[in-house]
Amino acid sequence: MTKSLYFSVLLFLIVPSSVSAQLQEVCEPGYFEAIDDYFEVTIDEISTWTDNVIDNDIISVDYWELIAGDLPPCISLNLDGTIEINSSSPTGDGSSLDCCGEHYFSYTLIGENNIMCSAEVTIIISCEEESKSDCSVIDLSDTAQADPDGSGDNDSGCVPVCGGALTTVTYILDTTAGYNYSVIGGSIQPIPNQNEILVLWDPYAGSGTVILEFTNDAGTQTIVQCVDILEPPKAIIDVNSPACLNSAVQFTSSSDPSSADHFWEFGDGTTSTMVNPVHTYTSPGIYDVTLSVTAPVFNDSGVVVCCCTDVDQVFMEIMDIEGPVIECISTLCAGDSACYSTPSGCPGA
Repeated sequence: MTKSLYFSVLLFLIVPSSVSAQLQEVCEPGYFEAIDDYFEVTIDEISTWTDNVIDNDIISVDYWELIAGDLPPCISLNLDGTIEINSSSPTGDGSSLDCCGEHYFSYTLIGENNIMCSAEVTIIISCEEESKSDCSVIDLSDTAQADPDGSGDNDSGCVPVCGGALTTVTYILDTTAGYNYSVIGGSIQPIPNQNEILVLWDPYAGSGTVILEFTNDAGTQTIVQCVDILEPPKAIIDVNSPACLNSAVQFTSSSDPSSADHFWEFGDGTTSTMVNPVHTYTSPGIYDVTLSVTAPVFNDSGVVVCCCTDVDQVFMEIMDIEGPVIECISTLCAGDSACYSTPSGCPGA
């Protein structure tokens, strides 16, 4: 029976106060589970966009209802889980709301047997066409033009970079000039070009600074560029190792955010873009498994300023032992009992 079949009953469901007091937060994976949602909407989609927060939830109880937390003014949530964007003012005065940016709210599923489970919803509404998807280069030539006297007063604003990532910082090449770089909020990595450096930024959100003392025949110019270090996604692999040969291995991503793009490399030449893939190894050995997660980072106006990536790595051991082969009686009669067993020596078989 599907969720939609139960909904008509829930519209008339009344939970007595005595029962409500007994409700407790119980999320049972695979049975009764509210799962966080993440949506991205462009300005052109606002008037027609709709989605449903319970499409990815797991509801195996006969009766349930949905209760929303405090909703942002731009967001509406129906009892069947459908969400929409309301750009008109709720006062009815004909004015429009500024719905650009990030919106957050929570909802709770209440099921039979006095159980409930909550989830968080994030909606990003992007209202500008221009965005920067790559934050791997900082050109100090732009900074120097904004601060031509070299005073260090740069009104062009801070540039975004991804936390924990490498960024190339470059300036005009003059083979007769001297370049003296210093960095706050990261570490300088070796690079052969005299006019460039590689910076490995701190792996968490914060602020940083790049300072260049550029000296040539005209004298010394100091160029200062402030940096916004953005919170990167976090890649996390969950898997049981060792595993059996020729058996399905479940790889699970506990990455944050869960909506990030996933790219798995299983170490045997195969890849996957699924969030939680299943993979079978046909040869024993140690495999280098990596998960790369990439997620956009938005500013307050809902514009993507960077696409940041994080990588996790595990070494997967595949034993030279086949997985479980269940031996059982092929024919049973009603009321009979039987013993099932496996001769496999693989762990967990």
